[in-house]
Amino acid sequence: MLKRLTAILLLAAIAGAALFSCSGGDGKAAKDTAVNTTAAETEAPLTPEESRQAVPDNLPDRMDFKGADFRTMCQTGAVADFWVEDLTGEVVDDAIYQRNSDVSERFNVNIPQPINDVYTNISNKLKNSVNAGENICELYLGQAVQSGNDALNGLLMNWYDVEYMDFSAPWYPPYAIENLTLNGRMFTSVSDLTLSPMSNTYCMFFDKVMAENYGLPDIYGLVNENKWVIDRLIELTKDIYVDENGNGEADADDYYGFTSDCKSNSITYLWAFDQPIFKVNPDYTIELTYNSEKTVRIIEKVKQLYYGGKGALITEVHNEAAVFFSKGRAMFANGFIGASLSNLRDLENDFGIIPYPMWDEAQDDYYTMSDGRFSIIAVPVTVTDTEMVGAVTHAMGAYGWKNVVPAYYDVALKVKGARDEESVKLIDRILDGRYIDFPYLYDAWKGYAFTFEQFTYKNSNLEFASMYESKLSAATKHYENVINLFLE
Repeated sequence: MLKRLTAILLLAAIAGAALFSCSGGDGKAAKDTAVNTTAAETEAPLTPEESRQAVPDNLPDRMDFKGADFRTMCQTGAVADFWVEDLTGEVVDDAIYQRNSDVSERFNVNIPQPINDVYTNISNKLKNSVNAGENICELYLGQAVQSGNDALNGLLMNWYDVEYMDFSAPWYPPYAIENLTLNGRMFTSVSDLTLSPMSNTYCMFFDKVMAENYGLPDIYGLVNENKWVIDRLIELTKDIYVDENGNGEADADDYYGFTSDCKSNSITYLWAFDQPIFKVNPDYTIELTYNSEKTVRIIEKVKQLYYGGKGALITEVHNEAAVFFSKGRAMFANGFIGASLSNLRDLENDFGIIPYPMWDEAQDDYYTMSDGRFSIIAVPVTVTDTEMVGAVTHAMGAYGWKNVVPAYYDVALKVKGARDEESVKLIDRILDGRYIDFPYLYDAWKGYAFTFEQFTYKNSNLEFASMYESKLSAATKHYENVINLFLE
């Protein structure tokens, strides 16, 4: 697994930057540094913030693209994730605005408000423009899963053909770059140019006040001791139910031990339990791993959590579980990390942020995924000035990593969202365990990645073997098309 790889590469990058800044990049400066060892030893070490700022983007200090437009197209709900019209006094907004202003000045480009629409519509706009031989934007910030389909339709350029892009830089999550690269090609990528891969990462919330009232064990202790497993979650929640409105029916006005949606919230359990859909062999053949005894057991266990007693409120609406939790209707809830800001800031009771449970104590760590609605970065094949696109995109990722992400992560998320130091530490661990997975982003709703929700939706009686066999021919053909995209 690639756990902790982000942190390792980040430390390596920071160390490299510090060395480069001392040596000046040539032998003479290194010799001078050696002579002045005593003076160097008296200098105060860089703070983490200073070390982050010291990492170079390895771009020229100035480039002149003569006022050209750097146009972007994104989902309507993701505009504020990338572009802000003016300073607002909000720390994240101001960091985004300043990032865009600095990059605009450095490269003499104009960064207008993104073209935006619902994700299916921007996909269609991209397709129409490419088919017409036109260029609608320089950078495409499409919905992650839809964008995999855009790549399959021949709309997106190979990122490794774009100048100045250095995917070893820390503003490109290494687990994502490795998972999305095959045969030296990558058509959709992930960058700290946008916050959505972080804000759309799945986690769990729990009500600390009600957990104490019900005499639950130390939840943070269970997590930190690697004893936060699915059986423990079921045990703690299955019998917590209160008919608060007294109507004799279990409904949304009552109190529950657990709440989740039966769609993407449930799909995440497959990745949380380290059960991949397929793996690509060194010879580029696909080995399907979804059809396993463990997958069947995972389905059974999640259905037990959802429907094994009266303790769970299961919704069919995406992200509604966090809304129920914000109203004080559940002890535990599945949701996005970003919900701690968007939904839970007014929750009266203190709450904690924890990872999805592990399958069992033998699992090596906690894992999760970023929901498919997050924004990737991609370049339409009709773009001609790849030098500008590469330089500006790479610089915006660097500025984002250095300034926007700390504003969101360290100030907005950790200070305004999390309520205690334990949650702050676990946010780091949750993000370290993220999957941004090839079989998920290139599923195009034609493979197996979204079939898990068919079993949890309304406590379905669908049998796994029959579902698997019914899709096997079409899914196999789809996966072969995906691999061929990278081999052409």
